[in-house]
Amino acid sequence: MDILFKRVWKIIGAAAIIIGLIASVVQIAQAFRDGDYSLLTICLIILCDAVLVIFLVLIIRDRKAARTTGRPSIGALPVVVISGILTATIAGLAISLVYGASSDQTTTPSATPLPDSRSASSKLSGQTSCVDQNGATTACDTASGYFVTKLSPCTADAALRQFGIDPEEQQLDLEAKSADSTCLLRPGAKARAEGATARDVVRLKDGVVDSRFRLCLTVDSGSIVACTQRHFTELVTPSKSGDVLSDVGSCLQPARRYTLRTLDDPFGELQPVLLKSSSDQPSTYQCGVRSTQELDDTIWHLGTAPLPLAK
Repeated sequence: MDILFKRVWKIIGAAAIIIGLIASVVQIAQAFRDGDYSLLTICLIILCDAVLVIFLVLIIRDRKAARTTGRPSIGALPVVVISGILTATIAGLAISLVYGASSDQTTTPSATPLPDSRSASSKLSGQTSCVDQNGATTACDTASGYFVTKLSPCTADAALRQFGIDPEEQQLDLEAKSADSTCLLRPGAKARAEGATARDVVRLKDGVVDSRFRLCLTVDSGSIVACTQRHFTELVTPSKSGDVLSDVGSCLQPARRYTLRTLDDPFGELQPVLLKSSSDQPSTYQCGVRSTQELDDTIWHLGTAPLPLAK
């Protein structure tokens, strides 16, 4: 009975080893796929894996020896203890691999709304404080509302970066103005014309980008409108000098990142375009993605989904 008991526990230990090995391989593969990993952590996991493999081989060999001698040479308790310790170590390292590396990256803290000390907004609390143009408390979903936050410098680009949005990759219609020690944010004129409010700015902070913030062109040389209006071209980069954007080829990579499409087909339904501003001196250039058909929504991260054709 004692031998049977030890064999059962060794089987449990061997199963724990196999589970630990499989889990570590899966976590390493996921980390490499996401491009988010610590080389030191991976080396430690591989080292623990090597020890587990050696220990698993010893268990198998000991089982064969037990068949000939009638008694196993390795006790059940060491099997369970060592297997448990190594498996727990691998689990901890795997968790560190997935979550630890991302926390080491430089991140920008989320916006913390602070009230205007000169107005009734000083009574506001939480992360959805909004005021009107006079600094009085107002609902965030009113047309005149501003979202109150602490931000320096108080610019639309700085606000987007604080919200975790790269203004080099997403062209959003956002306005910012200083008020004492606070920064007031609201949708730009084109987004407001489509009904966007400070409530949608709060949603921006939470990572939800409404299509009304995105900027599009009715035609390549036409008016800039919110992407919820009928359009053919969506802007994918800010305006830059001709030294940076010299030809349409320099727009291919930004367009690919924006749409999550390869855009390799020269006759495809979406094409990168280089847009020239005739009003700026010297001239500036901007990348866009043009559709062969009229659209009424964004193509941001469209991937394999169908085009949002205008209705």
